[in-house]
Amino acid sequence: MNAHYSKVHAEKMKLRVLADDLSGACDCVAGFALARGTSIPVYLDDRLARGDGSWALDLDSRADDERVARQKVERIMRSFSHDSSMLIFKKIDSTLRGNIAAEVAGALEALADSTGVIVSPALPEQGRTLLGGKLFVHGRLHPIEGSKNLPGILEAAGFQCALLRNEDADPAKLRGDIEHALAQGARAVVVDAQNEADLDRLARALSGYAGRVLLAGSAGLAKAFARTACNGQAQDSDSAQDHAIVALDQTVAIIGSFSTETQAQLRLLKTCSNVDLVECSATEWLDRSSVKRQRAIGLAQKFVAQGRSVVYAISGGPSGDWSRELVKAIAEAALPSLLAVRSLLLVGGDTARAVLEQLNILQVNVVGELEPGISTCRVQSGRSETIYIKAGSFGDADTLQRFFSRASRSITEPCRASATSDGVPS
Repeated sequence: MNAHYSKVHAEKMKLRVLADDLSGACDCVAGFALARGTSIPVYLDDRLARGDGSWALDLDSRADDERVARQKVERIMRSFSHDSSMLIFKKIDSTLRGNIAAEVAGALEALADSTGVIVSPALPEQGRTLLGGKLFVHGRLHPIEGSKNLPGILEAAGFQCALLRNEDADPAKLRGDIEHALAQGARAVVVDAQNEADLDRLARALSGYAGRVLLAGSAGLAKAFARTACNGQAQDSDSAQDHAIVALDQTVAIIGSFSTETQAQLRLLKTCSNVDLVECSATEWLDRSSVKRQRAIGLAQKFVAQGRSVVYAISGGPSGDWSRELVKAIAEAALPSLLAVRSLLLVGGDTARAVLEQLNILQVNVVGELEPGISTCRVQSGRSETIYIKAGSFGDADTLQRFFSRASRSITEPCRASATSDGVPS
């Protein structure tokens, strides 16, 4: 990022986000879309990611072999790395899953003129913080496979790494510390963040940095840059919510996550009278001849025909049959229901991708967030649709319950629509 990324120009700067999963890609651009009052496309296929404006791409690389993941990042990055006027963001997981070091290395290889990478995966709004390079989730030290901290992950991959505590309230001092670390030979600078103020300080520090650096982080850092870019003038959360619930009177949800957070959300959702839950075990969803699976599909279609919201979910825990084939099987089973409504909720990055592929949708246009962690997207595939995408581990126990409460209220509320810069209704 260059010094001409001043606040005056930041609202119009081109943004490039390369993500390891779909929900993360959407989360990273949501803040910019809301702050700018426009939509930002997120692509599922790199052949579509060729526009001159801002966009994000889901590389679907988290489960890839390290070599494959690095090659994906490097190849796409080379297609636009010559343009020094853009903000380039490598999205990494806030709990450090996936091929973090390999993907960052691939990105830096493509950015030959960069001075290094600034890494801060903290996502305080979801309880993920970084202190002393160590990851904490809701205040508890989170185990990292093969390493005790983030610098250790990067150093094991050959990076010369520096760690900054980010405890000073002066962004200029933090910028000086970053410049000093890079001048001393660090190729990766890890910056602690325990709250959004820390991330905002980092964003302000980098807004005046004279060199070109790669940014690597989660939606926390991306949102901090969105806030800094627009001088904190983003719409407030109430306005965003009003904007996002247009036509949310009937929704089909697909929940393919086994995370602790999602399971807690499902337990509370079962007490709601305004939504019908359709469940099968992993084995039953995978078995196309399963009687229970066929009954579940028929029941869901009946509920949808009655104008009710329906949730497809997996009963029990993960089994030996767990794989991406499971979410694909659920998406296939839910297809008739998905085609019958105009509002979808997709929980889990793999789940969201499987459903969109089943619907032959390779681009969503992110317009903001319904609430932190739930991205609001528009698509046009024969008819205008709204798709909400949430990472499986995001939210509190009430998240799904709140979502469907909004859906019920919106039946009697007037719809307010506007238009975005790319013509997608919002």
